[in-house]
Amino acid sequence: MELSIKRLRWANNPEYQHIHDALIRCRDEEGYNCGSLGCRLCRERAQASFSNSVSRGWHKKHQLYSYTIIPVDGWVAYDQIDAFDLLAFGRRHREKLKRVLPNGMRIAGGVDFSLNIFENGERSWQVHLHFLTDHQIEKKTEKALKLRYPKDDTKEIFRPLRIETIASSDVRSNSKYSLKSYFLKRSGFIADPEKGGSGDRTGKGQGLPADADELLQLALSKYRVTDALFLIGLKRKRTSDPAEIKLHRTGNANPSTSKLRGYGARTKVCSRRKRKSRR
Repeated sequence: MELSIKRLRWANNPEYQHIHDALIRCRDEEGYNCGSLGCRLCRERAQASFSNSVSRGWHKKHQLYSYTIIPVDGWVAYDQIDAFDLLAFGRRHREKLKRVLPNGMRIAGGVDFSLNIFENGERSWQVHLHFLTDHQIEKKTEKALKLRYPKDDTKEIFRPLRIETIASSDVRSNSKYSLKSYFLKRSGFIADPEKGGSGDRTGKGQGLPADADELLQLALSKYRVTDALFLIGLKRKRTSDPAEIKLHRTGNANPSTSKLRGYGARTKVCSRRKRKSRR
């Protein structure tokens, strides 16, 4: 947080002044949230709130799955990040996934940004998705997803779809990863065999350089912090706090396909029926 404020002040750019002022107010004024996606503090609050909601919502003993999807249209030239349309990106991929995934499947996650650099060459942004679900898809559905999210070596997308099984005890840490409050630089390189490397392409995550951090903060300041949410079958309940995230089921979702609890009145009705049957 302090580093973000200092970077914006040092940038000496009048365009950054409103972001700088909002960060100062979020830091110093108790009870105030600017609600901007460009504000690190609001992203941290939203991340914590999202993690709490997801952790309460999913059944403790149910199997969960973590997805990462890297779409081709998420590749953005370094100096074009301000022109990227986050809302259109989210709508486009929600509709794309709904055409493939089973009806009633619930997804909770967010949009992530990374700065990609290979061998200290040209820099570019890669916008991608992380989300959790408790629905295990069939092999034919996974194959259909891979067809819609192909590899693209020219944009350094070598593994566009990753699905991992996670334990319910890890849902809190995975939910925080699904809606990040921070963004990273991904530095790619060839592991030198002469230095004990495998000779394969590899990489590591690092903090964003100052100029990239400033550029991304300015681009994200146009959006609300909740605009980074990526949800299917769930909705955020409106609250007075712009960084608070409370999730509930959408009305047309089929509860038999998901073991979510704590998301809306449908679950409460079921619990009342159970209590009545015990009498």
